[in-house]
Amino acid sequence: MNRALDDNLEAPQVDSANIVEEEARILVVDDEENLRITTAAILEKDGYIVDVAASGDEAISLLKNVDYDLVLTDLHMEGGDGLSVLNQIRNQSPFTISVVLTGFASVESAIAALQEGAYDYLVKPCDIDSMRHTIRRGVEHRRLIIAEQKARADLEQLNRELESRIEERTAELRILNEDLAEANRAKDVFLATLSHELRTPLTPVVGWIKLLRNGTLDANGVAQALDAIERNAWLQSRLIDDLLDTSRIATGKLHYEPHPTDLNATVKAAIDTVLVSAASKNIDLTFRLAPTPAVVMGEPVRLQQIVWNLVSNAIKFTEPGGRVTVHVETNDAEARVIVEDSGIGIDPGFLPHVFDRFRQADGSTSRMHGGLGLGLAIAHALTRMHGGKLEVESEGPGRGARFILHLKLEKELKAPVEVSERPERALYGLKVLIVEDSADTLALLRTIFVQQGAQVSTATTATEALSLLQSNIPDIIVSDIGMPDTDGFDLLKKIRELPELQNTPAIAISGYASESDRKQALGVGYNALLAKPVDVDALFELIHSLNIPAETSTKN
Repeated sequence: MNRALDDNLEAPQVDSANIVEEEARILVVDDEENLRITTAAILEKDGYIVDVAASGDEAISLLKNVDYDLVLTDLHMEGGDGLSVLNQIRNQSPFTISVVLTGFASVESAIAALQEGAYDYLVKPCDIDSMRHTIRRGVEHRRLIIAEQKARADLEQLNRELESRIEERTAELRILNEDLAEANRAKDVFLATLSHELRTPLTPVVGWIKLLRNGTLDANGVAQALDAIERNAWLQSRLIDDLLDTSRIATGKLHYEPHPTDLNATVKAAIDTVLVSAASKNIDLTFRLAPTPAVVMGEPVRLQQIVWNLVSNAIKFTEPGGRVTVHVETNDAEARVIVEDSGIGIDPGFLPHVFDRFRQADGSTSRMHGGLGLGLAIAHALTRMHGGKLEVESEGPGRGARFILHLKLEKELKAPVEVSERPERALYGLKVLIVEDSADTLALLRTIFVQQGAQVSTATTATEALSLLQSNIPDIIVSDIGMPDTDGFDLLKKIRELPELQNTPAIAISGYASESDRKQALGVGYNALLAKPVDVDALFELIHSLNIPAETSTKN
């Protein structure tokens, strides 16, 4: 027999298995006190938190302050009926589930309740199990609605965040695309500039060579031709060196061995190399050194390269008759080299890009000043390698420019005293083996050694060189690195296997002149590696520094 809920029914005992896992808050609204109390007792035993109201008006008052999961309300009451409660729930708490409890089992009452938003309705006297089941379904339905709303809100929030991220990423990609387009444009400009700058020195070289071959030049013309050829050959060599330095800097392979260095000496040496360039443009180049040694930790050659780039840049962008000044200053903490010119100045918009690689204020084909746009970038990178700072100032076009090199001053250290160069002496009697696969380079090296009095043997391959060594033991070996079949590294390894040649001095010359190439050359036994084009003076100075026994290298 079904258990029915009426005024005289006591609340039954409930199995704990039927208690809800999470407490839900329920409002029971009924003007019949016994029914109201009994229903509340049943629901409390099921684990719900229950509030009661004796009228619709009281229920409405409670609904204004409490968020209920479910409202179980009588439909016909005095003091505000159930429909007004349903209307209040619909307007104020749309997620609250409402179940109608009525004694009028009419279709009209059910329809009216459902139209007002009721989830379900029960007829008095109702089956207790049915009531409990309906309420449980209603509570679960509310939780599903709330979970769905939360998931929807989370999804909308996630969608907003994704849209925001997409907008940010789109903006980033737009900027990257603009940067890539600018980089691609800069690359095209650079390649065109590179082609121009590499071809330009070749024009006078090839032209003067043709004139020399014609034999129509007088003594002054020959001297002018040789000067032009030498000057443009070294210009092209410097362009290549700048490219190689840029690559080494970018890959972190630039050789750097710092030791105490006097900036005064470094600046003086750099200025000495540009005096002719300044004089040719009638530029007033002046310098003032610090009154005391300005000792910094650095590599002299690289520090000189920084200063040379700064001063050369100043001369380059200063009109004839202008002025360039170089000052070395010190204070308690740092040494400064200030290079200032009265030249064309720098546009404020270009100042942030002065030290960018391959960037020039004027990259057009009608530009007045040549170069690859690498000198200042290299100077800036070398400065950072030395732990310093390089700044640029300019008041604008036509107002000149000012570069300031900052380096930490090492007051407790002393720079080594420069030893005067030993007088150059010829190589009379020195037995030299030259290994080079380029016929032109081999002929040149043979000629300059013969002119110095050396006894020269030549080979164009490693195999030919090893064959010569069977009967001719040299005092020194000068070998190219990049050769077909067997390169210069493997050649020296094989030479060192011969007992009588294990200690013979050897110098490598190569177009491969990276730091890794230098280390590999020293690793296999070369005393040094010189980059092509070979500086003959540097080559002879190196040979003299090897202290080859006098009886084999001088004439008695």
